[in-house]
Amino acid sequence: MQHEHTDRASAIAEVISEKSWRLQEKWLDLVWRMWGNHITRNLNRSTWEIAIEKPPPRYFENLRRPADSPLEQHLSNITQSANMALACGRGSLADYQQHRRDWEAFGRRLDEHERHLETRKNIIEGSLLDVAPPSPSLV
Repeated sequence: MQHEHTDRASAIAEVISEKSWRLQEKWLDLVWRMWGNHITRNLNRSTWEIAIEKPPPRYFENLRRPADSPLEQHLSNITQSANMALACGRGSLADYQQHRRDWEAFGRRLDEHERHLETRKNIIEGSLLDVAPPSPSLV
């Protein structure tokens, strides 16, 4: 594959270097040579300037981060475990609060049911007072 703009050795080293410098000016600390190579290799020359103005592709983000050290990995695992425990605790607390609301609602229903029973008892007692006893001769 022949590129439109190459140096005397038929390589695009100077172009990559220049485009990498432009990328570094625009986007600061990324892996500039790799991104410059990506732009000059995969895109038509007329689109290079436009590509430089855009943010780096997503897959270049992984190249920015250093590999985790064992300590960083350990801390990451501990943080993840602590966050999971916290999420479980929050979930349990939410369940408890729902049970508490259910219990209070059940208590209100029991109180209301007791008031209904008291009302019925009073009605029955009132009805009994209105009932005249039969005459002794009928008994």
